[in-house]
Amino acid sequence: MRVLIIEDEPRLAGTLADIVEDMGYTTAIRHDGNQGLDEALSGIYEAIVLDVMLPGLNGFDLLKTIQSGQNTLKRLFLC
Repeated sequence: MRVLIIEDEPRLAGTLADIVEDMGYTTAIRHDGNQGLDEALSGIYEAIVLDVMLPGLNGFDLLKTIQSGQNTLKRLFLC
């Protein structure tokens, strides 16, 4: 499974990636909403870990866009 982590705090993003990778999954990290949206819409991820407060596009708007086209993408929203 490929998991996309969209988190602007590099240390937290790295820690989340380490945890997910220890579980046997592949991760990618993006640090802003615009890059995260492009990556999420690529269709190569099965799950996404998404922060609310992001530079560029915020997590709420990013999630709305993703939900309109990716119904099978699992989401974990960090508040």
